[in-house]
Amino acid sequence: SFPTRRSSDLVVSGIPYGIRKKAFNEAYFHIIVHVITSVLGFEPVSEKETSDGRIDLTIKLSGFVYIFEFKYTDENI
Repeated sequence: SFPTRRSSDLVVSGIPYGIRKKAFNEAYFHIIVHVITSVLGFEPVSEKETSDGRIDLTIKLSGFVYIFEFKYTDENI
């Protein structure tokens, strides 16, 4: 089955604060999701180019294609 938010939260929460604090941005989350889904045996495709632009991440699973678009904003802005 597809990883839940809870399982991804557990992975991210294990990363030391000092590392996370300096690297928080959209690319950071993109990389984490790509690595987690790869480790879980999925075949993620990042930055898939189309005629209209790029798709951040796609994963094919059980005849479906899941499309991810990552957006990040700093709450302190």
